[in-house]
Amino acid sequence: MSGGATAAGVNFTGESDIALNVTAIDLTKGTGTLSVAHGGTGQTTHTTDAILTGNSGGAIKSSSTYVLGEMIETGRYFHNVA
Repeated sequence: MSGGATAAGVNFTGESDIALNVTAIDLTKGTGTLSVAHGGTGQTTHTTDAILTGNSGGAIKSSSTYVLGEMIETGRYFHNVA
């Protein structure tokens, strides 16, 4: 991310690494897909009116092929599409 983070100033002598305390991030500067491992969904878009389901650590899945009255299994539970 270039130009999207704000941090307090620190002294830099060039003798060692520095740590920046980031106080703000401009998310409009980011590009690409935020992975599940970094707190994202692993997807860039989702289908309108789709049902989103988790994927055991993988990217979220969008499904829009369910029909009225169909039962959907989500782990231990079943849900009726209304």
